[in-house]
Amino acid sequence: MPHMLRSLRLLIAGGSLVLLVGCPGSLENPERFLMGADAGDSCDPEGLTHPDAGLFKVKCGGSGCHESPAPANNLDLVAPGAGERIATGKATGCMMLPLQSYMLNKVKAAPTCGSQMPLGADPLTADEVKCVESYLARLGGDGGT
Repeated sequence: MPHMLRSLRLLIAGGSLVLLVGCPGSLENPERFLMGADAGDSCDPEGLTHPDAGLFKVKCGGSGCHESPAPANNLDLVAPGAGERIATGKATGCMMLPLQSYMLNKVKAAPTCGSQMPLGADPLTADEVKCVESYLARLGGDGGT
């Protein structure tokens, strides 16, 4: 009987340890960590810290859109140097605004010119729009918000 009681205690202790360690669970918003889509300084749409997961690459590049070799409207948002291209560029269509203002207009709902971006895909989330807005403001240049 004492041997059985000891085995039972070991089983309970082992089971408790498993419950304490458990599995790590999951994140409610994994995209925040993959794309830096919070609106603060950690926002990294160019993917400078995570090149394969930057917001621009995931949402704007590919499918013949804003990625080399022939980016739409001559705007490559994926190749290195996107920030400088955005800060110094002018929009080629519609309003001829500074590129920063034009970009922000295009990712928000009901843009004043043309279609909302990304074209043919789900619109950016509110956090992603805040990320782009914060990023554009940090670029300086002649546009911003």
